[in-house]
Amino acid sequence: MVPWEIEKLMVLGMAICTNALLKVFVDLPADCFITLKSIIKMMWFKIAFALNFTSKQHNSLDYRSWTFSTQLAQVYKFIIIIISLIILSGIDSSRAYHIIRAQSALKLYFIFSSLELIDKLCASFGLDVIDSLEYSIFQALQDHESYNTKLTSFVYASIHGVLALLYMIIHSSVLYIQVLSLNAAANSHSQQLLSLLISNQFVELKGNILKKFEKENFFQLTCGDITERFQQSVFMMLIFIQNLFELTNSEIILPSETSYFKYLFSLVSEKFIPFSLLADRVILPIFMVIGTEMLVDWIKHAFIAKYNWFRPQLYSRYADILCRDLVGATPEEDSIYAEAFLNTVFFHTH
Repeated sequence: MVPWEIEKLMVLGMAICTNALLKVFVDLPADCFITLKSIIKMMWFKIAFALNFTSKQHNSLDYRSWTFSTQLAQVYKFIIIIISLIILSGIDSSRAYHIIRAQSALKLYFIFSSLELIDKLCASFGLDVIDSLEYSIFQALQDHESYNTKLTSFVYASIHGVLALLYMIIHSSVLYIQVLSLNAAANSHSQQLLSLLISNQFVELKGNILKKFEKENFFQLTCGDITERFQQSVFMMLIFIQNLFELTNSEIILPSETSYFKYLFSLVSEKFIPFSLLADRVILPIFMVIGTEMLVDWIKHAFIAKYNWFRPQLYSRYADILCRDLVGATPEEDSIYAEAFLNTVFFHTH
């Protein structure tokens, strides 16, 4: 029962993570465009009012409100993401990949373990940085009684902005090197990937299966496993695309093809990629990583549930919590919606 329940929760959690990832690529640029448009419109009306071009001042945007501070923080998030992408684009990925691949299995294990630890620390630190950034922007935009207080609030906002930029660059670099390390292990022919995964997962099992957990702490652990599963899935998708493109554009298989989209044509041509090569270079590493991750999650959660006397139905409660957090519902709203739903069912059945 535990593997089935945990996988149902994993599907829901990964859908929420996918929604959050898509918000960065879709909603965030759109929100930034709308915010910048509102700021430009407000500045235009202020200039027109100051020059007596209009007799009515534009007051649709209150720069002292928390909503405007949040919108301004979203714009800054988008800016630091663009800056991080520009900095990471300057890294020679091919050289970094071959440097990592030239390391021994022990060094590769140490690199990957260190990167996982730094990733968790950055994720925890990043939440505090982003929250403090929004609050510091809100404080800087308020009307203060003295000049020193206003200057101090602007200094704090600037410091938090610099910290957010440094955090984004460092965390992005860590994730980037993680993908390169995992790709180097996946393309090695000395079973480094298998030993790397087994050793990492063994440490995770050893540190969790015999610990005493409260239901709240177990919920945090489960959310961490969902995030880790989603991150591993994204990493393996990137590695899948990279290895597939390399096979498609290799001189041995397709000497004249240069476009990534020509792979579909190569499947029906005389120079299609052999399935054995495709399975060894592309499919097998993905199944090894995702399969090992799923197996370890099943074993870990089964032992924790048995040791702490947790029922499998606990995962359904965790799913309800995630759904309520996603829609922002309160317990009072839940009772209202439940009563309305029961009334609807009653009237439809009678």
